[in-house]
Amino acid sequence: MIIEGRAGIGAVMGSKNLFGVAVMGRGKVVPADPAASTAALRTAMKVIRESRGIQALMKHGTMGDYVANSVAGDFPTKNWRPNFQDRAEAIYEAYAANNLIRNASCHRGCPVACGRVVHVIAGERTAPISLS
Repeated sequence: MIIEGRAGIGAVMGSKNLFGVAVMGRGKVVPADPAASTAALRTAMKVIRESRGIQALMKHGTMGDYVANSVAGDFPTKNWRPNFQDRAEAIYEAYAANNLIRNASCHRGCPVACGRVVHVIAGERTAPISLS
């Protein structure tokens, strides 16, 4: 099972008292025009992979925005009040040097691979190797 949750969809579902969506079936979805569908998919994947923003996500993951978001004041910490602006770069560099193992896709077809395999080996939040 793949569980994804970074776009706020859970908040929308919760506001509607919807707690989950389950889909089950054995049928195969076949596009009306398989050749056109394949061509469109290949074009979209090429555009995605060539995007500067996506390339940054591929290289640094979602933590790659840490410094820029901190400088912009775009952190939800303390209800968007001033946060880690003076320490953001050091925090990111420590994370990259000490915890980041490699990038990882959430599933086989994902062109972004913004997930990261991390390991927290010291401190009060010690954790085994896991996908973040």
